[in-house]
Amino acid sequence: MTADEFVKELGSIWPTREELLRLGLSPSEAERAAVWVQARRIRSVEMSDPLLDLCANFEFVEGEFGIVVHFCKLRPYNEDCMLVGFDEGDPLIISKRGGEVLLVVPLGRKRKYVGCALDGAAFLKALLVAARFIVDCMLGRRTRKNRVDWETVLSECWELAGGRKYRRYWAWGLGIEGSFGVIWDLLWRPISMGRIWSVLNKMLGGGH
Repeated sequence: MTADEFVKELGSIWPTREELLRLGLSPSEAERAAVWVQARRIRSVEMSDPLLDLCANFEFVEGEFGIVVHFCKLRPYNEDCMLVGFDEGDPLIISKRGGEVLLVVPLGRKRKYVGCALDGAAFLKALLVAARFIVDCMLGRRTRKNRVDWETVLSECWELAGGRKYRRYWAWGLGIEGSFGVIWDLLWRPISMGRIWSVLNKMLGGGH
């Protein structure tokens, strides 16, 4: 999967303006929400890892981009890793050495590194599956109450990510285990969109 393919696919997953209006958003709110998945390539060079390519060579309309994870412009995190985004405010990084994608979770004065995917390509593939499931839940096509359904989605995510060692992250992300929940992460934005949050949060059933 290339970064261009990922951007196109993610855009096709996001609800249409009409679907957002049916959820209760006003026309202006629906337009505002649409930019969450808008990105365009600004450099013709294509990097070998699509996640690095996305964060280095694309411009994000809101300065960040994505459903589930908020991608950011590529920048150093430390001498071994590059920062590629955030998941509920926690840094999402990619190793310079092996290319593994990791979530940095603060634990008091320490940090825990949770494996997300074998490499950037694997991460983006799994992310599309998670994003589609979340949007389907938003629109009432599916529900997290269907255990067989979410277990199938969870298995597909960690298999695409590179193996069972990544199950924990995707279980957190899908809101199945732990304190994380990408459904709520999807709706969070550090801008004045309180009504959008209120409408979608109510539709999804209310809190973390």
